[in-house]
Amino acid sequence: MRTCPGWPASEAGSARVPWSSDPPATAPAARSRLAGENFPARLRASAHVLRHVHLSEPDLAPVGAGGSLDLPAISAALRDIGYAGWVSVEMKPGGLEAVRTAAGVASSLR
Repeated sequence: MRTCPGWPASEAGSARVPWSSDPPATAPAARSRLAGENFPARLRASAHVLRHVHLSEPDLAPVGAGGSLDLPAISAALRDIGYAGWVSVEMKPGGLEAVRTAAGVASSLR
């Protein structure tokens, strides 16, 4: 299992490890993915402190372009917990169409 900066290797896959040191929490999709976590389960487990969902693919590949994120499962998790907070996207430049696709993905998740 790969670990992420700031997370002890012994806790990298634990749902008990917060994304931020203090509430409110930010949920970074790529960090969760690289740590081998189930991101939708992590969203559900952190619903009580979750205030910001950060979508990104490993290596900042374009979001929504056949990447590793399970977008239907992420969307279902956000609906299940009644999430109404921010969803942001971080990716390397990929042209205007890639930006439109990522914006559409982010807006469709809630």
